Amino acid sequence: MQYKNMRLIHIDWDGPFILAELNTITDNEIDYGIYQVYGSHNVYGSNTLLYIGKADRQTIGKRISQEQWWWNYKRSKQPTNLLW
Repeated sequence: MQYKNMRLIHIDWDGPFILAELNTITDNEIDYGIYQVYGSHNVYGSNTLLYIGKADRQTIGKRISQEQWWWNYKRSKQPTNLLW
């Protein structure tokens, strides 16, 4: 088997974080990459993967602050303990 244009991607994974901690993920040198959101789902239960996102042109903290889909998920309850 022959490989062409192979690229190695190294990921350092931190977390989980709660919503109140997300504003700390703003280091312009290192805080870029892929993030996951876990929470409750009506069908799949608690601690379920709800979303996978990517922050490549802005820090993860900045990108997540722009996401508002979780407020629409359950308008009657503002999530306070979603894991990121």
